Amino acid sequence: ALRWVALELALLGIFLGVPIVILGRWLSRRLTAPIADLTRVASEIADTDRLDARAPVPATDELGSLARSFNRMTDNLERTTQEREKFLRDLSALNQSLEAKVAARTEELRDAVKAQRRLIGDISHEIKSPLARLSMALGLARRSSDADRPRQFDRMEKEVESISALASELLTLAR
Repeated sequence: ALRWVALELALLGIFLGVPIVILGRWLSRRLTAPIADLTRVASEIADTDRLDARAPVPATDELGSLARSFNRMTDNLERTTQEREKFLRDLSALNQSLEAKVAARTEELRDAVKAQRRLIGDISHEIKSPLARLSMALGLARRSSDADRPRQFDRMEKEVESISALASELLTLAR
């Protein structure tokens, strides 16, 4: 009889133990599956930098709330990342535009400096010519007789007026 009670207890243990183990495993999987899904999605985002991955939302319990919060966070991160990338693209385009404008302005300034040098050279030539003629007239006046001197001085006076006019034009141009 003791054997029979032991056999009945063993059979009862098997009949009760197997369903309890199966129910425990099922319940364990049901409770940990959302956490495993959330962990898988978080690892995928971390490994690939793809912010479009979303966690499945299983239910309205705490794990569902956690999954919804996680998905909102990745939505915000994705939107922020897209805005940042757009900002960087816009900034790069503005930088390229600015560099092009600086290069064009630099070229304009180089051309202006060349033109200014050419103008100064032309002005220098225009001033040196009357000065040379004035110097020559002065030398002739020193060698000439007293009768020719008034004519030489008239010529020098015209050259001085010419230089004065060039200097006035130069001042006007400088203003």
